[in-house]
Amino acid sequence: DALSKMKKAEAKPPIHKLVERLRKEDLSSVYAKAIEAKDDAFLLFLQKHGVTDDNGMTPLHAVCTNPPSNETTELAKKLITASTKGQLRFQEKLLQKTAFIMACEKGNLDVAKFYRKKDKNVMQLAAKYKNLPLTSIINAAKPPKNQADVASFLITKSTIDVLNQKNESGKTALEYALQKGLKDVVSQLLK
Repeated sequence: DALSKMKKAEAKPPIHKLVERLRKEDLSSVYAKAIEAKDDAFLLFLQKHGVTDDNGMTPLHAVCTNPPSNETTELAKKLITASTKGQLRFQEKLLQKTAFIMACEKGNLDVAKFYRKKDKNVMQLAAKYKNLPLTSIINAAKPPKNQADVASFLITKSTIDVLNQKNESGKTALEYALQKGLKDVVSQLLK
């Protein structure tokens, strides 16, 4: 029996070899297929092992770019729970966004709230890098239907310094809200 166990172990490549092999794949399509197939275990495996695609997106980033649904929300919560603080704060390469910002931009308020419970400093860290969730959602080209609700959540959970922080374009959330005519957001920012 010991011999058969050794043969089985040799037949299975070590995890680090599997991860290296996966990194050579087009992971964005792998993520999409796994999300569509609801393969939570596979996505959790990839997240736990820090696998990213060519753009530096983790499985959590990929899930958070999807419109909110019960399935994507629950999957995102599982991935957030399984993630380290470093993974939660990881910014993909293309737009330098965390999965938190992506969830906010898609209007996934449940994921944003859950994410912030796991990492209370996520918004302050975004401010450090001038990639602000609040300015992102206010200035979104295609804002989610619940834009005001997500903005309200972000406003109530942000410090004054974060609210007054200018993004990479040199504008504050208040400037964008005024420009877009978002009266409720403007009044909340001025409180």
